[in-house]
Amino acid sequence: MNIIMNKKEILKEFINSVDNTNKLKEFYNIKINEFKTDLIKLNKKTKNEVTKIKINEVANLLVELNKNDKVSNDNIVNLLQYCDLLEELKSANGGK
Repeated sequence: MNIIMNKKEILKEFINSVDNTNKLKEFYNIKINEFKTDLIKLNKKTKNEVTKIKINEVANLLVELNKNDKVSNDNIVNLLQYCDLLEELKSANGGK
């Protein structure tokens, strides 16, 4: 899925689920897991060792929200930034 579609999906879900925190939290956690999986796949294709270390560090920052946590605006901004990062890494590694 391309970056524009990912961002649209995130913003749409945020707007539609603003009153349903459980649904939004579930969506957030699914996206976090997707991004983490994508980063791990990209890391295997990356040849630069420094970049590999940085990708691992970012992947470690991707943590699901707990049962009692609420999705904040910062969480949504982070998802959007992870979209940008993934797109940059995909294009740097020669593909989508």
